[in-house]
Amino acid sequence: MLKSYESQKPFKSTGEGYKDFIIWESIKGHIKGKTTAGPYYFLVNNPADFCAEKSDKEWTLHPDLKSQFEDEAGCARGIRYDRKVL
Repeated sequence: MLKSYESQKPFKSTGEGYKDFIIWESIKGHIKGKTTAGPYYFLVNNPADFCAEKSDKEWTLHPDLKSQFEDEAGCARGIRYDRKVL
């Protein structure tokens, strides 16, 4: 919960985002210790809560979350974000 007080994603600056936090922690926990090297994909239709807008409606995973994934889930290859599956 410290992340909410630090205004890190997935929390908003208002402190809201507990449900998003649970989703994100579940993803990290699932991948932590896996023997597969990735990359891993995070599909969500709500980019504002998990991403940073690069340009006009083009989103990328928020740097806070990317850093958390690499540091806490122990995955050097990272995670990729997309809004849809082809």
